[in-house]
Amino acid sequence: MSAVCSSYYTAEQELVRAFTCPRAGGDERAQFCCGFNDVKYCCDDPNSFFPYEYGYMWWLSIGALVGLSIAAVVLLAFLITVCVLCILFINTKPSRLDSGLPLREPGCEPSPAPSHSAGPQGFHKHFPSSKLHCAEQRGEPERLFQPCFRVTMARVNAEGPSAQARRSAEMKSFLVAVFLLLCGTAVGQRREYIYASQKMNWTSAQSYCREKYMDLATITSDEENQRLVNISVGLNLMNIWIGLNRTKAGVNIWQWSDGEPTNFFKWRLDQPDNWKGTEDCGSFTPVGWNDASCAIVWPFFCFWRVSVVKENKTWGEALDYCKTHYTGLASPVSALQLTLAENIQTQTASIWTGLHFMDGQWLSVSKTPLDSLVSVMPSCPAQRYRCGARNTITRLWENRRCDEKLNFLCY
Repeated sequence: MSAVCSSYYTAEQELVRAFTCPRAGGDERAQFCCGFNDVKYCCDDPNSFFPYEYGYMWWLSIGALVGLSIAAVVLLAFLITVCVLCILFINTKPSRLDSGLPLREPGCEPSPAPSHSAGPQGFHKHFPSSKLHCAEQRGEPERLFQPCFRVTMARVNAEGPSAQARRSAEMKSFLVAVFLLLCGTAVGQRREYIYASQKMNWTSAQSYCREKYMDLATITSDEENQRLVNISVGLNLMNIWIGLNRTKAGVNIWQWSDGEPTNFFKWRLDQPDNWKGTEDCGSFTPVGWNDASCAIVWPFFCFWRVSVVKENKTWGEALDYCKTHYTGLASPVSALQLTLAENIQTQTASIWTGLHFMDGQWLSVSKTPLDSLVSVMPSCPAQRYRCGARNTITRLWENRRCDEKLNFLCY
């Protein structure tokens, strides 16, 4: 930017002749020429280019309103679908099926002598004839924090359940599969953006995002860019740092902070211009991206994303796998991250996370304390139960045997 605003035509095709900043009678601090091809003005901030007085904000507001309305309709349709499926699920329970299976503690064996009785619809049920003798048995100290009972399945000779029960069971299985599919694809593994309102320079913002989330925001499509436009317009934001920076000062080759290939750009008109040769970092605005000096302090966008690996591995194997194929074993550290992780479809109810009991406290593998998030976890678990998992059904933290094989979260 310079102190001279060249001639231009307005949107009404009226010629405005060139003028120099500051203008006569104007603010002496307004020494820079700012604006667009069809409107130019003097300003006191070389990075200011979007004044509300020139009326450029109304169409963005309308666009955001339309986008939010469409999203609300889609969300409402999804919620209605889920409710209908849940109602059908509840109303299709198999009838007249015996559920009287005994419970026993691990290691407790019932008497082998069974007694036989005839059940309804041709079922012959075989139940233990003697009581379970578990009251005086001691459990292993290591299992004090684990569920203490499991179902002992009695032998059932099914000569043929009713057609109604079979259809009901099949319908239930189908609805469960559809419900899980809907929940899994509703969130999936898309990149989620977090707006950080505190102002930092680009390097400090990058460090903050890497510590709290994954990295400064990466944008790889029009859909992702539009989501940030909606956030920016809704919060009345202008310049926000994203993870874009030059590979080398002064060279017009750009890279994302997280290493994602730079195949998508949304530069504002006449950008990047590397004004004064110091603009090596990228910022986001609702009308396009801009290059700016990395030393400027602005708010910023971070992002977070996890991938569920649907392979059953021990905690240690999962840690090695994530380090080899991703960045590491994920440790959700916010309500948003937990929601995203819990709604991705998995093959096991519980999934390994980067949570581990070390040095007398529960930490992520990056040694970040997580006491506020895992207050329900035991304060001194047995050695074999010092690995942390998240149950996607109960949505609770669990300490489990580290040699147990589960799906796991990588980031």
